[in-house]
Amino acid sequence: GGGGGGARRREEGDWDCPECGSLVFAGRDTCFKCGWYFEEDKSAGGGSGLAEGEKGIVKPGGAIKLLAKLSPTLKRAWVAYSKVYGEGVTDPTKYGDEYIAEFLEYTSGLVIADLDKKAGKRPLGDGEQPPAKKKVTIKKAVAEKIEKLNSVGGLVAPINLRAVAASLAKLEESAALEALSLLEDQQDDIDDPNEFLRNQVQVLLEAEGIET
Repeated sequence: GGGGGGARRREEGDWDCPECGSLVFAGRDTCFKCGWYFEEDKSAGGGSGLAEGEKGIVKPGGAIKLLAKLSPTLKRAWVAYSKVYGEGVTDPTKYGDEYIAEFLEYTSGLVIADLDKKAGKRPLGDGEQPPAKKKVTIKKAVAEKIEKLNSVGGLVAPINLRAVAASLAKLEESAALEALSLLEDQQDDIDDPNEFLRNQVQVLLEAEGIET
């Protein structure tokens, strides 16, 4: 530890963390429990150097220490980064704010790149706007047929218009109605009408030689 209420009796120079109240040993400038960084001169006045209730500042180094305790993976990342880009010293409080900011930018960039890759999205450049979503329109007769099928209650599960609209919109009205009629004829044997319709659309498009 680096402190700990009850671990030993208070000695001269020990100080109470103003954030979490833990007893911190003399000679330490960072709370062992919450990472609060004591920026004042603790030797002033023979005490903590802070008026009662006064708040200190959590410096970046102290924040990294706290986060490293919460996340072993972050701790490993910090140690690896310090060995490659730093001076080999792993104590975050030994580095300046600029170095720690570079570490945070680096790790944040890796997170964003990974999430963009998983989402299949290209990262947007500065000032670049995401592409507008295409509006899907569906024929009135098709929408009415879907509403009718849902209202009759013969389907095992209702048709979700949002789930099938984009697929049905690729078909001519007659072909879309044909797919819905086929669903109606086989509804007792179909567990997921939405998946059935999407598959039927693909079959019909392939029959017409249209790439999906």
